[in-house]
Amino acid sequence: MNRVLVAATGILLLSGCATVEDRIAYDIYWEAGKPCEAQYHTLSMVRVLRDGSLTLVAAADSSSEKAKFVECYWAGIRKLVEQRRQAGQPLPEDFKMEPSVDID
Repeated sequence: MNRVLVAATGILLLSGCATVEDRIAYDIYWEAGKPCEAQYHTLSMVRVLRDGSLTLVAAADSSSEKAKFVECYWAGIRKLVEQRRQAGQPLPEDFKMEPSVDID
């Protein structure tokens, strides 16, 4: 009985940690993409995944701006990560600095 309780408590604690890491990653990726979306008006973020993979929707004939958006996105990620490191804040262990970006 005690082993089951300890195991269940451990699983709950691990699940909680993963959720916090997921939220940290998501917030960094979302914050990194928002200025790029404002700068490149023909591209809009529609989905950001936990690993930073980003899906964009493009207005007609605007896919040529994707490379510039990706550069902006990755630079934003680097900036936010550096800010977190300087503040002594943690990053998820498997955090991607240059996640994929696709147009839907």
